[in-house]
Amino acid sequence: MIRFLLKAQTFCFLAICFFHSNLTAQNNNYEVYHKSLNKAKSFKSLDSTVFYFKKAFKAADPFSKDLKSLAFYYYKNNDLKNADFYFLKSIAYGYQFEDDKNFKKLPYKVNYQNGFLFKYENSESPYANFIKTMATRNEKEMRKSRKKFLSTVDLVQDETYEVLLQNEYYFQQVRLKILPKKDINQTEYKTVAKYLGSGNSYMMLDLLKTNKFPNRRYVSRFSDQSINMLLNHAVAAFINKDDAKEFIDLLWSEVERGNITPYDYAKAYDHYVNWYIDNESTYYGTTLYMPEGYDNMVYMNVLFPKKLNELRNDIWLISIEEISSKTGFHLPLNYKK
Repeated sequence: MIRFLLKAQTFCFLAICFFHSNLTAQNNNYEVYHKSLNKAKSFKSLDSTVFYFKKAFKAADPFSKDLKSLAFYYYKNNDLKNADFYFLKSIAYGYQFEDDKNFKKLPYKVNYQNGFLFKYENSESPYANFIKTMATRNEKEMRKSRKKFLSTVDLVQDETYEVLLQNEYYFQQVRLKILPKKDINQTEYKTVAKYLGSGNSYMMLDLLKTNKFPNRRYVSRFSDQSINMLLNHAVAAFINKDDAKEFIDLLWSEVERGNITPYDYAKAYDHYVNWYIDNESTYYGTTLYMPEGYDNMVYMNVLFPKKLNELRNDIWLISIEEISSKTGFHLPLNYKK
């Protein structure tokens, strides 16, 4: 009997190892990863979608949001077993669904809660119902998976990222709550705000230069919301354009390494264009605004409308027509098909 149990345990262990080796790529190729995901999202058939999602996951270590997306596809097709499986995997790869216990020990209680469970409590959207169903079915497993993820966090990288978040919080408090009460003119306000944020800008530039930028797999609060906010505000707060350009140029390596997505990079680059080149244009067409006379958001004009899709393709993004079709937002007004 004991021998049988040992064999059963060995089999389970090997099965888990086999799955992990299939899900985690030996040689990460994020170009194949992102292009496969683009393909996956172009199909209505579940089989085709799943095929390209799994192709992506074999090419490189997945992002938690992409594991969650595949879980949602399974959920919509009433395959709750696979939905549970990939939802829990998204937590194992960093998806945070509630505050961790150590949150109360932080000096500034700054929250980045997009994706937290409570955000979906009062919504009946299909995605909210998916999250609530997963949480109901997997409550214990979710906390177990989060605890396991936290055990792999690298202390130095995690604290580095937390310093950036705490600096960001302080900068926002001064910019939004203290400065407006000081009765200073707009030019002075912008100057002071820029200097307040520049500490993070140069810290992040130094991290990129030394290849020490925190890795999403080893940081507890690395999320779409927090990284986009940090990148965009870092771009805006550089003291001069050359430093901002160096930051943007170095940032691409984080896409190739699989630390940020092509969309994260494109948003940061478009922020650079807005701040230092033309405040009414973008490069990749990711910025939205609402012009007078329109009933829906419009993608801001682009610097090179004829080359837009070529530029987007170079960084593994889908065409502007495809993204416009998915979001329902208008194409840039200076763009013609």
